[in-house]
Amino acid sequence: MARITQGSDEYTDLGKKQFSMTQVTEWTLDDTYSGVRMHFKLHKPVDVWCFPVDAAQESEDPSHAVTLIINTAVTLEGSKAWTLMGSVAFKKLRDKKDAADAI
Repeated sequence: MARITQGSDEYTDLGKKQFSMTQVTEWTLDDTYSGVRMHFKLHKPVDVWCFPVDAAQESEDPSHAVTLIINTAVTLEGSKAWTLMGSVAFKKLRDKKDAADAI
């Protein structure tokens, strides 16, 4: 099972439906199938779109095949620059009872 959490919102069934989050700076993607947690933290708000990957429909667990698109509007004048600073932290999930790599 994979899920994305952003604040108190939780999105599941990632490989089956699309959704979006608007003006976010921090979110977490937990994928128990792969045993990994990815924590995203940005300095500027962005919109995040999550789309299922077509090939995932034939997968044993389709929730692990998604595409994330990070989007934001940027207007530059003259020779000015724009940067998007932040971090992505990866963490291996631990074993829990009979489920390997479960949260």
